[in-house]
Amino acid sequence: SPTTTAPAPTQPQQRGRSRRNRRHRRQPPNQAGTPNVGRRPGDRRLAFFLPTLPALPSLPPNRRLVPQLEMSESKASSSAASSARRAARRKDPAAKLRLKITRAIESENYYLAEQLTHSQYNRMKATNLKGGLELLYTGAKDLLKARQGNEGGSLGLTYVQEMMEFKCKPTPEDIVRIQSLFVMFPAEDIKPRLEFMKEAIQWTAKYGPCPYGDPKLHNDLARFHDQAKEFSKANKHYVRGTRPLDHARCVLTWAQKGYPSEL
Repeated sequence: SPTTTAPAPTQPQQRGRSRRNRRHRRQPPNQAGTPNVGRRPGDRRLAFFLPTLPALPSLPPNRRLVPQLEMSESKASSSAASSARRAARRKDPAAKLRLKITRAIESENYYLAEQLTHSQYNRMKATNLKGGLELLYTGAKDLLKARQGNEGGSLGLTYVQEMMEFKCKPTPEDIVRIQSLFVMFPAEDIKPRLEFMKEAIQWTAKYGPCPYGDPKLHNDLARFHDQAKEFSKANKHYVRGTRPLDHARCVLTWAQKGYPSEL
């Protein structure tokens, strides 16, 4: 009888293969929400103790970032401009004080402007006398433009006294400057106006070519007294001036104020 060979048992091999497949099959996620990839089935009891990673913060939209960028750029430009101004002030120390004087005049703090100008001149006159005198003249002119006769007259008087102290000889430009300051005085500030002009006449008499003072300054002071009906004082300065017709008119008007027999 023919021999029959029994088939090879395949069931145990299939069982073993299926067990291995089940052993390495991907496990469902644990209680913490993380999948058990690469873990053994017995490690599922440790998944509860694994920490969860926090979610990454979401970036704000571009419409929120653009204004912040623009603001940062504007701050950077303003800081650059301020640093440039500070550098310019370091190069020119007097620029900062001149700015303070201008702001004091604009805010109507005239006494502060006068004191700042005096202090700055005292620091400058040892090394830069010409610049200091220019500062006094500019300060007096600005204050007189603001109709501050006392403060402007104080700076103008210091301007003349310092030129006398340093023995500066009067020039035609200096005479024009004094005449311009004298005209700028307010009408009510008579005392500082007269003190300024008398000091200027003394300076020109001491260091100028004329021993009695500059004739142009005498003309201005004589006209001032003539308009104030102070004919005696006007006559004194007309004599030392260069306006004979105005002097004659002043004397005639003065004579009409007296007795008729004096004509």
